[in-house]
Amino acid sequence: MKKSKKKNKHILVRLLLILIVIVMTGVFMMHRLFPLSYENEIQNSAQEFALPFWTVVAVIKTESNFDPNATSPQDAKGLMQLKESTADWYAQKKGLPQGDLSDPSYNIRIGCAYLSYLRQMFGGDIYVALAAYNAGEGNVRAWLQNPAYSADGKTLVCIPFPETESYIKKIKLYQKIYTKLYQ
Repeated sequence: MKKSKKKNKHILVRLLLILIVIVMTGVFMMHRLFPLSYENEIQNSAQEFALPFWTVVAVIKTESNFDPNATSPQDAKGLMQLKESTADWYAQKKGLPQGDLSDPSYNIRIGCAYLSYLRQMFGGDIYVALAAYNAGEGNVRAWLQNPAYSADGKTLVCIPFPETESYIKKIKLYQKIYTKLYQ
């Protein structure tokens, strides 16, 4: 009887160790799938421009997957995928220094500054601001004025661009994943 209990105990210990290895491998793989780099730059810029840290992380994941050299077919560049014209216009408008969009610190800072500007423009709603970040200010203004897309002129109940709707869904999902994974 004692040998049977010892054998069962050894089996349980082995199963527990296997379970631990599986969980650790899963966590390791999740960290590889959802990298987190440039934390200080994100924290500093998010704080400077009053944006939620995990929202900025989700934007970077969605836009560039943390690749500072990413370039889109529309010629948006860097971690937060900004066009040179937008970055230069906004930097000049706010008296910020112009810089190289492939520089992570500059890209995150100007991206956060621009996103904060959009958030203020659209009454503080971060998701309306993110829709404008993706689809453009003019499109979002038109959507807010259309009762098919906005009941109150301030929030979007429907987004007519599938790409932008998907973008917002990704941001929300990545916010949840990053919060659970890294907090």
